[in-house]
Amino acid sequence: MAGHELEGNDMNEVINCLPKVTVIIVTYNSGEKLKSTVDSALSQTYSNVEVLVKDGLSNDGSTSFLSNGAYTRNVAFYSEKDYGIYDAMNRAIDIASGDYIIFINSGDRFHTYSSLEITMDFIIQDERKHDIYYGDNFTCNRNAVTYSPKKLTNYICFRGVIGHQTMLYSAKVFETLKYDLRFPISACITHYITAFRRYHMTFKYVPVVISDYEGGGISDCAAGRKRSIQDVRICLHEEYGLAYYWYAFLMVISLRRLKQWLSTLEWFEPVYRKLTILFKGKRPKRES
Repeated sequence: MAGHELEGNDMNEVINCLPKVTVIIVTYNSGEKLKSTVDSALSQTYSNVEVLVKDGLSNDGSTSFLSNGAYTRNVAFYSEKDYGIYDAMNRAIDIASGDYIIFINSGDRFHTYSSLEITMDFIIQDERKHDIYYGDNFTCNRNAVTYSPKKLTNYICFRGVIGHQTMLYSAKVFETLKYDLRFPISACITHYITAFRRYHMTFKYVPVVISDYEGGGISDCAAGRKRSIQDVRICLHEEYGLAYYWYAFLMVISLRRLKQWLSTLEWFEPVYRKLTILFKGKRPKRES
């Protein structure tokens, strides 16, 4: 139908041919920022999107806008008690019907209106060969882009962190592995380490700033980082066995352990943030 706009059934056929993406938004008493996150998901230019909001029985009125007809037609909304963010994410996975799943939790946003479309174009051109695709994110409270490693390796599992807001998971990933509730702060990190190491799942970097990460949560403060580092080390020890000590040695001689320790000190927090911005660089917050 070159030269003509697609209409009606033709448009539906095109949409149905595209892999469906479920955008999962987990929330609890998030205030006004929940609506901003939902609107960001609904405004994506990618055609085949399912938006799913999983609420933990909020009582601050933050979910009331979802009763509006404009939202009830386009957003699947579930509210039930859960036991923290990763339990909520696991419960939402059970409901999701997409071929791919991405978590843009309350307070976060897609970086641009076309972030999902550009990323899915990359995945489709790659013939959907990999289990998990990931890109970069803009960390709002640092006013800086957090660049992900170009390749996931054994060493990177020790040294780097990939934000789950930048990850598009094949739904098949969660048929094998869900988030480990032993790690209430860092289960998103331990998840991809276990997926990579134990289940040999494949990862592919997408050169796109996919999300705007709000920052400032429990994992982004000194005490939270300390707990997260401890939990990740438990996971690394489980997954690497004796090889753990070799990579831990590399962490020591590269001064990575010193940096981690400094990041857990409350008095060092202002300096740590300034150094993080200095070394990660800056970029305009949003392109559209």
